[in-house]
Amino acid sequence: MRTTVHAGIASVVLSTIVASTALASEETLCSGTIVPLAVNAAHSPFVRTRLSGQDGYFQIDTGATISTVDAAVFHRPVNSLVLLDDFTFPGLPRGRFTALRFGPIPGPPNGRQIGQVGTDLLSRRAVELHFETTSPYLAIADRPCPADRLRSAGFIAISQRGYFGTDRSRLGGIVDNTPVVFIHLGRVTVPAWVDTGFVESNSAGLVQVNDLLLQKLRDTGIPLKPHGSGEVINCHGEHLKTEVWQAAGTPIQVTTDQGQTLFSYGAPLIAALPRNSCSGPGNISVPVARIGAAYVNWWGTFILDSISEQVWVSPKRARMPAQPAG
Repeated sequence: MRTTVHAGIASVVLSTIVASTALASEETLCSGTIVPLAVNAAHSPFVRTRLSGQDGYFQIDTGATISTVDAAVFHRPVNSLVLLDDFTFPGLPRGRFTALRFGPIPGPPNGRQIGQVGTDLLSRRAVELHFETTSPYLAIADRPCPADRLRSAGFIAISQRGYFGTDRSRLGGIVDNTPVVFIHLGRVTVPAWVDTGFVESNSAGLVQVNDLLLQKLRDTGIPLKPHGSGEVINCHGEHLKTEVWQAAGTPIQVTTDQGQTLFSYGAPLIAALPRNSCSGPGNISVPVARIGAAYVNWWGTFILDSISEQVWVSPKRARMPAQPAG
């Protein structure tokens, strides 16, 4: 998903693409196979791979509950379900994909995007996303992460019970198997989907919310200053208009499920996402938010252990954004 924010009439769109292709010789905290990541200027990660004879990049999309391929590249009808093999992505020799018409979203640094790996595949593995090195990389394993080792390395667990895991029968229905953290604004704390496929053209640190959360922020006295309008392109290429606000004077904290503060940022921009044909905060009947790839990049390392229903982050590995949220 791409988001563009318009402050008044003017808008600025990032066009510079940053690539990292060299393999970093770093540790694997959960064991597994190391794969280089290519990260675009909107902070979203991609892996170069091959599927059914087609070479290109797959976006690692923690906000997508289905894995997809470009219908035009694979010559399949739009919205059709296809089973494809000869997949060189580690541990996934084949996969079931939905063929979609890929829209004009920021793609990989060098080459074409041919698909997205979503949580239907990622939720069967332990996945590490490493952005703290000069050469970002992914590590993927087929076994749970060793919790004691992660704690010793300074990582803190965020329980995913009811939100994200291998066993879908344990989900609570608030999100469709998408990893979450919790965000705190003023006196409001809500789950926030962590979506590496949600990229921002010119507003790193944007927080997407539904109308229920927007009203809750107002009800608790958080001053919301109008900040123009925005546009979201969803999974079907639909252009959705949003109203954008700034939580003036109200910093944002990222916390665990138990309320422990992990990261703090300045007053964020907030975009109210409407109900639409794709999954998202606008379709959920309780207050909920979504944060994008920029946050994951700032955290340095982000570990998804769906087998153990946990994600892990380390405040020690985080870096402050070049421009604060909002």
